[in-house]
Amino acid sequence: MLTMLEQFPPVNEEQIAALEGRLGHRLPDQYRQFLLRFYGGRLKERVVDISGPGDSDEVRYFYGIDAEEEWGDLLRTHEIFRDRIPDHLLPIAEDDLGNQICISLSPPDNGKIYFWDHELEFTPGRAITLLADSFDEFLDRLRGDG
Repeated sequence: MLTMLEQFPPVNEEQIAALEGRLGHRLPDQYRQFLLRFYGGRLKERVVDISGPGDSDEVRYFYGIDAEEEWGDLLRTHEIFRDRIPDHLLPIAEDDLGNQICISLSPPDNGKIYFWDHELEFTPGRAITLLADSFDEFLDRLRGDG
C-alpha cells in the first residue's frame, strides 16, 4: 500500500483529457488511475532499484496536472525536456539529482517505465534504462528509505 506524504491538488477526468489533448497521446490506464487517486506529490515509498540490488535511486516526487508549483507540473516538465528525452517518453517523476522517471506513451512499449539519466544524455544508448514493464509494476517495486 502506498502512502502519499505530500500531494498536489486533486485532478479529474476532464483535466486528464485536456492534458492528453495537449500531449497528443492517451495516458496509460494504470498511470491515469494513479493521477486520479494520488494527484502527484511525494510518496513515503520512494526507493527503487535502477539496474539491480545495490543500484538504487530515490524518487523525489511525482509530477501533477495543473500543479501550482511550476517545478511540479507535468506538462511544464514535458515541455522543458521535450528536446532532450525521446519523443515517446513522458517525464512523470524526478529523483533528487534531476534525473527523470518516464512512461512510454506509444507502441511497442506503451506503459513501460524508464529511468533517464541526465549525466548520460549525450552518450548514445546509455541514458535510458528500463525500470518496469508497467506503471503498477514500478509502484510495486518502490519501497521505504529505511
